[in-house]
Amino acid sequence: MTDEFEEKINPFRILDQLDASVDELDSLLSLGEFNALQLKRHQQIESDCRERLQAQLDEERSSREEMEKSLKERECLFRKLVRTISEVFWIATSDGKTLSYISDNCEEVWGRTSRDFYQNKDLWLDSIVEQDREKCSAAIRALLEEGLDSSIAEIRITHTDSCQRDLICRMFAVLGRDGIRYPAGVIEDVTQSRLQDTELLQTISLLRATLDSTTDGILVLDTAGDVVDYNSQFTEIWSITPEVIDNMNFQHLLEHINEQLQTTESLSINDDSFADKVLLTKSGRHIECSLRSQKLGEKIYGMLWSCRDITGQMKAQKLIQYQASYDQLTSLPNRRLLQERLELSISRCKRYGRIGALLFLDLDNFKTINDTLGHPVGDDLLSEAANRLKNSLRQEDTAARLGGDEFVLLLSEFEAPREQVSAQANSVAEKVLETLTRPYEIQGHRLYVTASIGITLFPGEGDTASEVLKQADTAMYRAKEAGRNTFRFYFANMQEATQARLYLQNDLHRALENEEFHLFWLPLFDLAGKVVGAEALLRWLHPERGWILQDQFIRLAEESGLMRTLGDWVLNRATGFLKTLEDEMPQAGSVYVAVNIGLHQFQQVDFASRVIHFINTNSANPARFVIELREDILVGNLEIIQEKMYELKRLGVRFSIDDFGTGLSSLAHLKKLPLDEVKIDRSFINDIIRDPQTVDIVEAMISMAGKLGLGVVAEGVETHKEREFLSKKGCKRFQGIFYCEPLSTDEFWEFLLDQVQDDLKPHGMQSTFDGF
Repeated sequence: MTDEFEEKINPFRILDQLDASVDELDSLLSLGEFNALQLKRHQQIESDCRERLQAQLDEERSSREEMEKSLKERECLFRKLVRTISEVFWIATSDGKTLSYISDNCEEVWGRTSRDFYQNKDLWLDSIVEQDREKCSAAIRALLEEGLDSSIAEIRITHTDSCQRDLICRMFAVLGRDGIRYPAGVIEDVTQSRLQDTELLQTISLLRATLDSTTDGILVLDTAGDVVDYNSQFTEIWSITPEVIDNMNFQHLLEHINEQLQTTESLSINDDSFADKVLLTKSGRHIECSLRSQKLGEKIYGMLWSCRDITGQMKAQKLIQYQASYDQLTSLPNRRLLQERLELSISRCKRYGRIGALLFLDLDNFKTINDTLGHPVGDDLLSEAANRLKNSLRQEDTAARLGGDEFVLLLSEFEAPREQVSAQANSVAEKVLETLTRPYEIQGHRLYVTASIGITLFPGEGDTASEVLKQADTAMYRAKEAGRNTFRFYFANMQEATQARLYLQNDLHRALENEEFHLFWLPLFDLAGKVVGAEALLRWLHPERGWILQDQFIRLAEESGLMRTLGDWVLNRATGFLKTLEDEMPQAGSVYVAVNIGLHQFQQVDFASRVIHFINTNSANPARFVIELREDILVGNLEIIQEKMYELKRLGVRFSIDDFGTGLSSLAHLKKLPLDEVKIDRSFINDIIRDPQTVDIVEAMISMAGKLGLGVVAEGVETHKEREFLSKKGCKRFQGIFYCEPLSTDEFWEFLLDQVQDDLKPHGMQSTFDGF
């Protein structure tokens, strides 16, 4: 019995023993074998069993209470855990269509409480966007039917604010007490992170586009010197492929770059001077580099190396610097560079007691060539003249172009007396004149150009670069006034003449308004001494200086822009005078009126129409109107010249070449133009008595004109011998002081009237153009 009580029993076994004792007792009683001892034994067994049963029940009750307490603690811990995580925890029914549990933070995702889901069994699936419901159901079926441990579904739900939310639902199966697998899981709201991811992608895309669109090569490095990123421009600049650069760090890249540089120094990542410098490659390219640390606060996260190919920029900068100091056409120093060198030369002369010389040079009649033959011819002529000037100087001297046809020669300082420096400058000027007068072969034209040179020595009292240039310019104008193709030194009294010229130029502007211009008339005579024509000569009656000849102010008028107005005034007065001759002096015969036309006036686009306008306005006879043109006017574009001349020729106007023999005309031009006469220049006429060579020239001119069917007028006839010689050679018309000085309108009228009274022939008048 003792062994039996020592056994470990449970309540069910104790009950079995108790039932066995009762059965045994009943059996003994029925057999009559029951005695007191046996009864006592059975009672003891029953009592022990009941005590053991009660103890076991008490122990079971205590264990159950402990278990319930532990379950409550675990449930409390579970709920706390669920509340602390951001994800929503849920458990669904076995079919996955209804939620049996959902954590309270579902309200942040759906805008609905857990109670809403418990009360509305359809809310779980209805809240999922229709297109994603099947996706969610399929993931649940995979758990339940295929026995997967877990599955993931990305779904969209509709929030109570009508906005969609992006969710990631991670699912797994839980085994219930009933042995059934139930779907459960956690739901993460990724709406904001998706939005941030999109924004990040856009930012990265923008940064990449910016990186690729910049002309700079960009290389991004981390703190270890490894390549983080780069753009295509970087690989192009350094001729390296992406496959190679991806396997390099910065130090390896520098080794690759060092091989391309024109330097014995090797660049290093620790070289401070490498932060900002311009590298010259062996191929001649200039690469500007910049290395910068990338910081966030005080912490360095890496480096950014940028580089750009500035070869074109360097070339452009050099070109700009060159163009700022040198003339583009001739490659000579320009005014700016000349000014700098002149100022330096003046300073050295003052410091060391030296003497310098400056020659101001202007090509004579260059504008005529430029305007008639065209700017390309003019430019080539200037370039050739510039080359000749450079070759005429020493290496230490400077030849510069100020603009147009103006050049300056700066002779380096001399350690010699002023007289020797003057002689040296004189020698240079003679050499330059001789060099420039040699013929030029330009685009099929053989051209001749002379120059006028002004010379000044420096330093003087208070000399500056501008003052020295001004002095040489003044002397140059004196050379032009002296007949051109010569030079003049500057003297102090020249400045007074220059100021007077400036004042005269200013007075021109008011001369027309005040009617200070007048026409004088130089008669033209035939062999018999009869007046056949009158050349209009412009005079200016200055209120203070008296009469001024046209040669003294025509150039000023052209420079002042007054030539058009002044030319119109002359045409109007000359055609008006011709009309008066026709109406009031018919007995004088067909006396014609001639007008000199300068280059500026003839080149006006509407020149022909303006001549026609004044002829018509004054009702003058165009057949008695003669336009005198200088030879140099006829050297330009032949088609344009012909067009203007034939337009007037059709009206009846006649043409004459003035100062014939001094210009650049050729027989080809003379043959193609509608000319009527030539006027031999006075420089030939005055030399025919004492210069045999001039005699031959004049004879040739008269003979050539005769063969071309042109009349001949001798200008500047001063003596009887000149007149006799010319008449013997075939000249039939004359002009000069041998016959008459220029006359005012009233004087000419009286002169013509006296001649008519003396020489009027009763049988009529012969036409003055019979010899043309």
